[in-house]
Amino acid sequence: MIPYESEDNPLQNEYDPYEEKKPHGPVFKVFKWIGILLMLAFFGLLFFRMCIKEDPADAKVFLWTDNTLKAYEAWKVDDDRQWQDFAYTQESSYRIYNEDTRTSTTYSYDTFSCRENTYSGDGSAPENRKQFIHYGQFHTSNPVYIPSAGELQITIRVNDEGMKELMETYSLESEPAGEPFVYAIYDGTNYHTDYSFTTAERFTYTYRRLTFSGIDYTTADELELMIYYAGDGTVDLTDPYEYLTVYLSDIPVTKYDMDDAKPFELTKNLQKPPYVVIKNGTEEE
Repeated sequence: MIPYESEDNPLQNEYDPYEEKKPHGPVFKVFKWIGILLMLAFFGLLFFRMCIKEDPADAKVFLWTDNTLKAYEAWKVDDDRQWQDFAYTQESSYRIYNEDTRTSTTYSYDTFSCRENTYSGDGSAPENRKQFIHYGQFHTSNPVYIPSAGELQITIRVNDEGMKELMETYSLESEPAGEPFVYAIYDGTNYHTDYSFTTAERFTYTYRRLTFSGIDYTTADELELMIYYAGDGTVDLTDPYEYLTVYLSDIPVTKYDMDDAKPFELTKNLQKPPYVVIKNGTEEE
């Protein structure tokens, strides 16, 4: 006789492979579907975060201005110049490892605003000028430096939900219409206010792809992107609403992939901030 067919076999009493399984109760099904929904929500949120982390294509394109086109026309006929050396970019952090001391040094700047604002226009930080920077409202990315054109291109992302902070700071009754911010590049000595831009939007973010002229990043220790509330059309350059570091000389630059810069024609949708008269203190530029 086969052992498992014996009525006295304890194994057959504990488990019968031919016995029909009992269906799970309603409580188990409820928890099962809750688990599935939680997993779907988690992966959906992860995918959403990945989407908003990457800037839209319109917000990171290479901008062809009159200056860059002229520089390119001169560049392409010079046999000693390589096309891939036309423009450069820079990561926001860089680490150097020392083999002798077995230690590493990190050079970095945070493209998010997350520090206490002690800027005073002359490099000093008097205590009575301290204010908190608006964390998470601004973020910069995709810098491109074109030495032969003297231009800097940078993308700034503005969180539209941060407009409440702007209204509180300047005691506004409603959100400003039109362009709420104007920009400048500060190189430690001079403010560069000549710029144009393109626009893009996605979700709760507004993007500006800025291109500044008259920039020589090779002689600067660092470059700051100054952000001002446009207000009535005049701003004090020494009193920014926000500022972010966009270049550090301690961090090496790398070649920008110029294959992303085609076609070679003037960007048609470049805009200027014509209504803004920028002042430096009480002296108009």
